[in-house]
Amino acid sequence: MSVSLRSQRPWDVRLASAAAAIAMAGLIAMASAASTLNPALAVRHGAYAAIGLLVFAAASRTNYHRWIDLSAAVYGVSLLLLLAVSAV
Repeated sequence: MSVSLRSQRPWDVRLASAAAAIAMAGLIAMASAASTLNPALAVRHGAYAAIGLLVFAAASRTNYHRWIDLSAAVYGVSLLLLLAVSAV
């Protein structure tokens, strides 16, 4: 499976702004909640948010039709991970 970048399409600024705003709101909430307990939690949350935004940017630039072959496997893995979380 080869994934080609589609550089000819413009960015969806509203979608990217919404994702960044949600990540920022989560970071602010985590920073205020963790300020008395463990400030390192806010730093870790910020790092995960930055990684998530980078993955979002990369995924938004790929042709999603190429991922159709893997959709059933990804769905199955997602369900197994959800079951694993509920079992713990």
